[in-house]
Amino acid sequence: MKVISKNKHTSLFATLMILLLVSPIIDDEATGAVLLPALFSLVLIACTLVVDKSRHQTLIVLSFAVPWAYLTWLHPSLSDYPVANIANFILVTCTIYVALILLIGISSTEKVSRDIIFGAITVYLMVGIAWTIVYALIENFRPSSFDLGATENGLIWNRLIYFSFSIITTLGYGVGIPFNFS
Repeated sequence: MKVISKNKHTSLFATLMILLLVSPIIDDEATGAVLLPALFSLVLIACTLVVDKSRHQTLIVLSFAVPWAYLTWLHPSLSDYPVANIANFILVTCTIYVALILLIGISSTEKVSRDIIFGAITVYLMVGIAWTIVYALIENFRPSSFDLGATENGLIWNRLIYFSFSIITTLGYGVGIPFNFS
């Protein structure tokens, strides 16, 4: 546990990289329905380890993680859109909260270490993933909200990740565009 506590930003960075590197390999909805929640479970576990110095912050992260885990793993009708939307809303709220906690902690540090640099990169990745979840929520509420090209298997998660990171890096304007304005 000492190694995780010492390199806590690096641990969260590693779980986010696993999420971002494995998700493009997911090629069908059945695999994605199990693998994506498993990867996000790892990310939430790493989020609780990042905020382990403050009991208050840990309880807040757990107050997001436990309902998300229930809705994702134990609720019988996750395919039901209202339940999935609630789970996604909880997930994006937790992601933004942890990113803000990391950003405050990083900005108040006087000595820059390798772990602090990984923490800054982690905040950037968390912002991109938070926007991906927000875009997924928008797409769930208003189908065909984005023109992301045809999807062969119904999975738009990978395209939303690409869209999110191309937008926050300002490199991909026009790659995917908001489509349904009505």
